[in-house]
Amino acid sequence: MNQTDGYKVNFTEGSAPYWRVHCDSPYKLVQSSADYIKTLNEASNVKAQFILLSGNNDIPLHYNPPVEHPESFYGDLSKEVTKYIFPKSSVLAELNSVKEFNESFLQGGYYAVNVSEFLQLITLSTNYWNSRCFTINPSITTIGDRQMKWLENTFKTAAASNKKVLVSGHIPAGISAYKDEGSFWLKNYTTVYVKLMTDFADIITLGQFYGHAHKDKIKIQNVHNSFYPNTQPSIPKAFLLMSPSITPIQGNNAAFRLFTLSKDLELSDYTQYYMDFILANVFSKPSWKKEYTFSECYGASISAKSIQDIVQNVISSSDNSTWVRYMTHMRTLYGGFSTEVMFREYCGAQHFTLEAYLACVKYYETNGF
Repeated sequence: MNQTDGYKVNFTEGSAPYWRVHCDSPYKLVQSSADYIKTLNEASNVKAQFILLSGNNDIPLHYNPPVEHPESFYGDLSKEVTKYIFPKSSVLAELNSVKEFNESFLQGGYYAVNVSEFLQLITLSTNYWNSRCFTINPSITTIGDRQMKWLENTFKTAAASNKKVLVSGHIPAGISAYKDEGSFWLKNYTTVYVKLMTDFADIITLGQFYGHAHKDKIKIQNVHNSFYPNTQPSIPKAFLLMSPSITPIQGNNAAFRLFTLSKDLELSDYTQYYMDFILANVFSKPSWKKEYTFSECYGASISAKSIQDIVQNVISSSDNSTWVRYMTHMRTLYGGFSTEVMFREYCGAQHFTLEAYLACVKYYETNGF
């Protein structure tokens, strides 16, 4: 028996081979997603260069990353992850060395990997900037400070080498718009990070990819982050995309994205695929489908301007068409959200400080709901 959001599920009644919404992923679901990704890749004329996973916040303990002697934990982890990051006889193995990888990874789980001669993936260990982790162990700032300085130096090196970068992590900078509302990160790290993303926007052409919320979301990052009613925000230099998850634990269908890059190594589009849990369980077979393609859904390629337009149209479209599309995909076609939530999502999408977010929400609560 399992207690979920307001109801009980008796797992002895009936069969759910791909598990149920509000529960974590069984192996069969994870394997099914990998099989479908393989099928898509084999059918494509352009093969995928790499697969990106957004990690989690429970390594080694929930919201409690290692601080004392991190090299001990990350040393053991390195032996496992390097098998997948640098498979033998691969381009990644040729362009990188395990020794260079471990120079940062053993310090806190963060690293930079050359995906090609002109493209670098930067993966951050965002637990060390997370406000909840700080509440459990304030000593995380020791590694948090070191990681932020490493990130700045890594950007400078990439810029000097004419490399483009993609930034990824698990917990994003910004605001949680639900339940335990508050900042995902400590304010000082959020402020420094957003400035770095803005200062080095010219090389971060592949964007920022995050997870954590298990939902399809967008977050804009402007250095001057204040709420002024009825004022059009400036077009951001930086923004991040939050991808949905394979696990359905937050009331969502499982989903993943296939990104496409331009010849100039800029992020141009993505297509999102999802599994319909109801159909998969009723018929006891995977039911993966195309959910949407960004350019088709929003009528534009991915850019700071198009992202800004989407966020503004969430509340300015007279027929609510942008909001309906945005909220429909937020949980990958599993349920929806009311108009009341629309303003919280709008405020959360364009403000990364708690003060600005709460001022924005208060304004709409006072004037509308």
